[in-house]
Amino acid sequence: MVGGACHQRANLIMHPNGDTTNILRFMYCRNKVIRAQLLNFSVPVLITGICWLISGKVYAVNLGTLLCILVNGPMIALADHWLWHSLHHNITAPKAMTD
Repeated sequence: MVGGACHQRANLIMHPNGDTTNILRFMYCRNKVIRAQLLNFSVPVLITGICWLISGKVYAVNLGTLLCILVNGPMIALADHWLWHSLHHNITAPKAMTD
């Protein structure tokens, strides 16, 4: 998970989940990675909850999923603070389209 903080700094080739966390973090969550990570996972958790309410069964949630939801954001925040604090994020905000 510490590697996640490293590849978020590079922002070259990212998994869509990591990229969404980065976009949410810098554009909407005021650099709060834990908030961005929880927001990123809120949609799949909501869909899983709706499916469980409809069917009464859940098949796809396991220990790795729960650990990722609960631990990934804090691990990225700790890595940013203690391990990679001298590196800068390679992210640019989208520019408005002009005619």
